[in-house]
Amino acid sequence: MNKIYKHSVAIIGGGPAGAMAAIYLSKYDIDTCIIEKNKFPREILCGEFLSCEVTEALTNLNLFDEFLKLSPVKIKRFKCYDEAKTKLSITLSFPAYSIKRSIFDTFLLNKAAEMGTKIYQPAKVQSIKKDGDKYLLKVKDSNSIESIIKSNFLIAAYGKQNIIDRILKRDFISKSSNYYGVKFHLPSDVFLENPPNDISIYFGREIYCGLNRVSADQTTLCFLEKRTNNNKSARHRLIDLTNENEYFGNLFNINFSDIIYNLPIYGTGSIYFGKRNVVENGIFMIGDAAGVIAPLTGDGIGMAFQSAELISRLLKDQLNSKINISELERFYINEWQLLFSKRIRIASLIQNVVMQNGLRKFGLKIIKPFPLVLRNLTGLSRSLTELHKYDYI
Repeated sequence: MNKIYKHSVAIIGGGPAGAMAAIYLSKYDIDTCIIEKNKFPREILCGEFLSCEVTEALTNLNLFDEFLKLSPVKIKRFKCYDEAKTKLSITLSFPAYSIKRSIFDTFLLNKAAEMGTKIYQPAKVQSIKKDGDKYLLKVKDSNSIESIIKSNFLIAAYGKQNIIDRILKRDFISKSSNYYGVKFHLPSDVFLENPPNDISIYFGREIYCGLNRVSADQTTLCFLEKRTNNNKSARHRLIDLTNENEYFGNLFNINFSDIIYNLPIYGTGSIYFGKRNVVENGIFMIGDAAGVIAPLTGDGIGMAFQSAELISRLLKDQLNSKINISELERFYINEWQLLFSKRIRIASLIQNVVMQNGLRKFGLKIIKPFPLVLRNLTGLSRSLTELHKYDYI
């Protein structure tokens, strides 16, 4: 017979969304567990950019000083380079940082554990069943030992895509996407010029690639590609970009193919940027599980933090009998939409424009004389957040 573990709230996924939800719930003295399938530290696809939303949340939780001890790189400028030799540059109007996800995610998960969250890791969810008003999760650990986790509430924080999407029969799983994302970590000494406080975007044919330092000796290269009839590998596509975009091609002090074929690759195929349900069968989706924002002008980690704070606060109010179950779901859906839906739509529109060569070249030429427009686009995540304050009672 499987052993049963009971918790008030169970969270599937130990990344930034799941860990932050656990941290907030622990502050409210709510018994919480996290089920994470991977051992940490681990790397995943991400541009590894942290906006002011992230640093403000860490500050409010008295975690910012500890975060600084991880030696994140401060990002001060945003630059973009088109293959038509258009170059734009602005100084960011808000504090931002860059750090490897393996370091940052481990920091957050450890902090959640320190605050009392029970961590089941590595452990995979095999099935999810409803037993009255409780959730029963069958979980298998790295030794293939199965157990049951029983919870009053269930939060899904497992990222862009997961086998659980199929278990829950989410409506987007059958929808195809031509967007593919890939990340590499490059040694910083392979660059002829690599300003440590810049984030730089390089455009090519149906592709854009971002570069930013994540430590003194490593730089993240992360790109998003719209793949239609192109069967080239991710590495080959980047080599093409060195020929398409002169600025990108002139970055390196050695042959780019000699660099890229010797590095591990982190990627995700068929990233779905469309609408998702944020509550599925009473399960609350947060972070990328609820909605993926186009990375060019959005901050997925910032959204993960905000959605984690939102659901944690609402669960606290429900458990304190301030709202009932039906209100809990309704408030979460409404607040999530107010916080993120407009942001996601605008970011998607911008991404669709930059993926079309003619529109992008025209748009960059129009924007170039007006740097405040570009600054507003890079500050999109923050500005839209400030349009709405919580007020649901």
